[in-house]
Amino acid sequence: NGTTRVLSVTEAEQTFTFVDVAEKPLPSLLRGFS
Repeated sequence: NGTTRVLSVTEAEQTFTFVDVAEKPLPSLLRGFS
C-alpha cells in the first residue's frame, strides 16, 4: 500500500529529504525506459 511520488532531478547533485516515512524510500530509476 505504497505511495508513488515523482522527483524531478534537474541538477548533477541534489538532496531530497523524506519526512514521516515509515520505510526507507526505494528509487525506481529509469522505470518504463527502453
